Amino acid sequence: MMNKIIFTTTPIIKARLRRFSYRKARMQLQAHILILLCFVSTLIVLHVDATDCDVSSSCIARCKDKSFNLKRILGSKTKTIQDTDESNGVYYFLVDLCKGVSCSDVPKAAICQKKQNGTSAFSLGPLSSGLVTLSNTSDFTVTYNGYTQGDGNLRVAIINFIHGKKSDFKYEREESGGVSTINYYFSVGYTDESAPVGYVGWGIIAFALIAFAIYFIVGIIYMYFAKGARGIEVIPHLNYWKSLPSLIIEGCLFVVSPCRRKLKGGGEYEKI
Repeated sequence: MMNKIIFTTTPIIKARLRRFSYRKARMQLQAHILILLCFVSTLIVLHVDATDCDVSSSCIARCKDKSFNLKRILGSKTKTIQDTDESNGVYYFLVDLCKGVSCSDVPKAAICQKKQNGTSAFSLGPLSSGLVTLSNTSDFTVTYNGYTQGDGNLRVAIINFIHGKKSDFKYEREESGGVSTINYYFSVGYTDESAPVGYVGWGIIAFALIAFAIYFIVGIIYMYFAKGARGIEVIPHLNYWKSLPSLIIEGCLFVVSPCRRKLKGGGEYEKI
């Protein structure tokens, strides 16, 4: 009698175990898909954020997946630059592309043109107006657009960042940019050490690949020496990697068919 009970219940237990294993594997795959989607979404956000050709609040110039640390190039202190176009030295510039300077009615101007006697000050553009243009793979330009001020002129700051040799921030020249518009040109040289250029999304991908390689190397060493595994058995979580292709197929079916249920005794899906 006991043998008969065991014989009849064993297939039921095995079927339940298979269903439990299937559900567990599906839940694991769903978790992995969710993590993957979050990872891809993060890369997309970072890519979109990095392709906005502007200057962030953290003083990073970003354009086309490249970033330049302006604080490392220029330093953290406000710079005072003489306006050499003025032979009598009437005007000078206050420059701070990270924190900004108070300039007339602009609380955070990137560059402020001031008169020596303090009677007037003109903003060459607020920090928030910074736009980045790539000249080539390393040289870039940051432009700050001001607005029409008391003397009827609109002032624009155009700063050329030249890669190769580090040099001080300096004033170059003043030119007419059109009717009632004055362009002020500046330049500064920098090296890779002063402003590392980075690819944000690729950096995260590289980190993930390195972590994946470390996982396999450490896992193989552990399985070989601690568990005594040999051959293909040294691969960590071998059963999981073997079942991964079928789990991926099942996961894809789960993702693209969220409103379907499996028919009893068959491999087809039926709409709910």
